[in-house]
Amino acid sequence: MRYLNRYDVENVSDEVAKAAAIRIFSEPQSDYCLYEKVDIANNETVIIWEYLPGQYDQRADSAEQCLSLLRASMASSVEVGTLPPKVRCAKMVILKGSVSAADVKKIEEYLINPVDSRLADDKKPETLEIKTEVPGVIEENAENVTEIVEQHVDTIKYGSFDDPITD
Repeated sequence: MRYLNRYDVENVSDEVAKAAAIRIFSEPQSDYCLYEKVDIANNETVIIWEYLPGQYDQRADSAEQCLSLLRASMASSVEVGTLPPKVRCAKMVILKGSVSAADVKKIEEYLINPVDSRLADDKKPETLEIKTEVPGVIEENAENVTEIVEQHVDTIKYGSFDDPITD
């Protein structure tokens, strides 16, 4: 089994990205840096997952901050760009050997918390910009709102019945 951290980076020059790979994204004494693509053998299964769009990713946030500092320190010697760096991270587990589809499903369910994460693919994204849709208009139904308030008026006034403050 191999465990990898994947960093998708945008708005940085190649020089800054290569410097970041060994100075920010990895521990040189223990990690190997791979650029662009990971070689996967025929007998290996890959599970890749990432945080949901909008979910806070501390690793990506820290990497963006470090990239900003690295770009500032390299500005006098290389082209660093003007747009702020963007980073998205994913985790990869590569399983070697024959693993059944049922076992892969169990491993995915163990590794991926559906509240904050989702399966990702191995394709390089065209952009790290998160595209969202504005939800449509929600029809307000005053009768339903009034009915719900009347049903729960005591809870609304006094808090939850399980609330230790009101017990």
